Amino acid sequence: MTVLCAGNSYATCINAGYTAHGFEQHVQSSYWGAYAGHNCTNYAAYVMTINGAATPNYQLGNASHWASNASQHGVLVNQTPTVGAIAQWNSNAGGASPDGHVAYVEAVNGNSITVSEDVYSAGPFRWRTITTGDAKWPSNFIHFKDQPNSNPGSGARHLSDVDRNGASDLVLVTNEPTGGSGATMLVSTWQGFWQLPAQWWRDATVGWAGITPFVGDVNGDGKADYVFAANAGSGGIAVYVALSNGNGFGIPQLWWSGNQFDYNATRFSFGDVDGNGGDDLILSVPQPGGVAIYTMLSTYQGYWLQNQPWLTLPGWSWQHTTPLVAETYITVSPLDHLPDRTADLVLLTNSANGNAQAWVGASSQHSFVGPSLWWDGIGYGYTGIKPATGDVDGNGASDLVLVTDEPAGGSGASVLLSTWHGFLSPQQWWRDTGTGWMGITPMVADVTADGKADFTFLANGGTASPVYVGSSTGASFGNPQMWWSGNGYGYNGIKPVLR
Repeated sequence: MTVLCAGNSYATCINAGYTAHGFEQHVQSSYWGAYAGHNCTNYAAYVMTINGAATPNYQLGNASHWASNASQHGVLVNQTPTVGAIAQWNSNAGGASPDGHVAYVEAVNGNSITVSEDVYSAGPFRWRTITTGDAKWPSNFIHFKDQPNSNPGSGARHLSDVDRNGASDLVLVTNEPTGGSGATMLVSTWQGFWQLPAQWWRDATVGWAGITPFVGDVNGDGKADYVFAANAGSGGIAVYVALSNGNGFGIPQLWWSGNQFDYNATRFSFGDVDGNGGDDLILSVPQPGGVAIYTMLSTYQGYWLQNQPWLTLPGWSWQHTTPLVAETYITVSPLDHLPDRTADLVLLTNSANGNAQAWVGASSQHSFVGPSLWWDGIGYGYTGIKPATGDVDGNGASDLVLVTDEPAGGSGASVLLSTWHGFLSPQQWWRDTGTGWMGITPMVADVTADGKADFTFLANGGTASPVYVGSSTGASFGNPQMWWSGNGYGYNGIKPVLR
């Protein structure tokens, strides 16, 4: 067991970057009949309430009785942790008192969980990580209102949330004037981006033109890390990881290198395709007569290249295939009726008749199945689309957003909502004749912390590179507002990362 933060004051954890979900402002209120104040049951009931769980019409009692009482009233109780579940300890189990204990599951990372919890009667409030087999492991997990994401927060996942406030943050990987590359953080305040005064990383020896950057949690600790694939010249590709400590990125460490692939003939994608809580690297490479998709799986300490491709696509054109990774295809386990949160492969392609098509290969955690045609884009030209993925309607599955070069001028954003088994027909959620398609880099992520992914784009403003956000209502994107002015930042010297 590892205690991440602990203090009798909620400020101890909050100042360390760990949320109390606003409970510090409601601690004197009672939830679900629990005693007000510092109390494990009151805190757990409060988080369930803000997550949308209905107040039980029965008494749950002391924490030691929560599992049995909830199960008797039809609530799923098992030994399978999920984000949003309540971890429950029986009387005297795992260090609990005779009254038992409950905590909120913030994250599930491979063979460990991260929980937040309060303790009667004066604290401490704390976050801790517990590994399976540890004597502190919970007795049960109660599924009042599971959350669809596998990281702290609700609704859409916040895969680049570096400060853990429930909203995705924007990382600008810049071409430094004195040489090399740097990473500048723009953290979301839910209403704008705030540029942190100090760069989180800079290296004069890492050439900006020869790297492809990503941001995500690769070691399962709940913090978004900085990852980049580098052009190793004739030696192929090298992948480096700079782990986050919550206040900056550490020195990049080599996680994989090899000459099996040519950097200039590889398209990279990023996501947790094996469901272990660490983001993986997916490589799309040309092969004779088609395309092969390889995976590098995170072991939390390095990347493990799979010997065989997870998918081969005979007859496909590598030049006309854009690979993406997103949780679009959600399968349900017949054992516990809980969703499989592994990321899947989404392929935007140029069909033989010149139209764009979207295919999805569902992850089986050891290969991509299919792919299946989810959308036949008649009337949509492949070369006039900049695609992105994100859960824009908050149903737990990622949707496909196509930012298009409009025939009458300007740009548009058409959304293909995921039904978990296919994409619905495109609906145009935004259009602006004054926003040139060639001069924007579109991204989709929940930057407002409302559970719905928003439309965000970096724009070429000449001597500035402003960032605009069109907040999602679940049915459209609002009028984009400037969240960051970007003064002094040249558009052509930025690689933005937002997930």
